[in-house]
Amino acid sequence: TLISLDQIKMPESRKELQQALGLLVFWRKHIPDFSIIARPLYDLLRKGVKWNWSPSQEEALQLLIFEATAHQALGPIHPTDPFQVEWGFATSGLSVHIWQWGSEGLTWPVVFYSHCFRDTEKRYATWEKGLFVVSPALIEVEKIALQQPIVLRGPFKV
Repeated sequence: TLISLDQIKMPESRKELQQALGLLVFWRKHIPDFSIIARPLYDLLRKGVKWNWSPSQEEALQLLIFEATAHQALGPIHPTDPFQVEWGFATSGLSVHIWQWGSEGLTWPVVFYSHCFRDTEKRYATWEKGLFVVSPALIEVEKIALQQPIVLRGPFKV
């Protein structure tokens, strides 16, 4: 499928964009900030929006393809090594990066999670967005952590 990612060409219709996004969504846990990067592409697919492929959509698609190939390999989960959960948010969404520390001091990505804010969530105050992002961060790490220590770090700039 990495070969398929390299062969994605710039879409010329809504259907082609949906096909490209369908392939990329499969890799979303491997792509940091997926939802935030893909936002211009999803905006173009909204009902009633006229097709107008712009440089911002082209940049978003190229960045998603690059990130999918660059962050392809997520590390294995070791039962005793601690997790580091980094979280952050932008005006359009939130992002969570979960890493694991190895015994030799090395870190590797375990999973990336992101979420675009709904219209009501966009109106949250900064401190509310900060609290809002911690909940999904803990939910995501809880899915994979057994008894390992968990370190929360944030917010980072998305």
